[in-house]
Amino acid sequence: MKTQKLLRFVLIAAVAAAFGIGGCSKAPSKENESKLEEAKTAAESAEKKLYETKQERMRLEAEKGKKDDQNKGDDK
Repeated sequence: MKTQKLLRFVLIAAVAAAFGIGGCSKAPSKENESKLEEAKTAAESAEKKLYETKQERMRLEAEKGKKDDQNKGDDK
């Protein structure tokens, strides 16, 4: 949850910064285009990292559950 909120904040901040720097014009400058592309790349990277982290967490929780079940069986 915190990661999703952080990701949204980063995206909103990047877009706001891009518009704040250049103001309103008919076409974005090359500098603004490159900044937006960098922000997009960073956001995609953050989304990928979030997905990978969630997958790793699910794997570890499943592994822990199996170990807990084994330990309960050993206690009997």
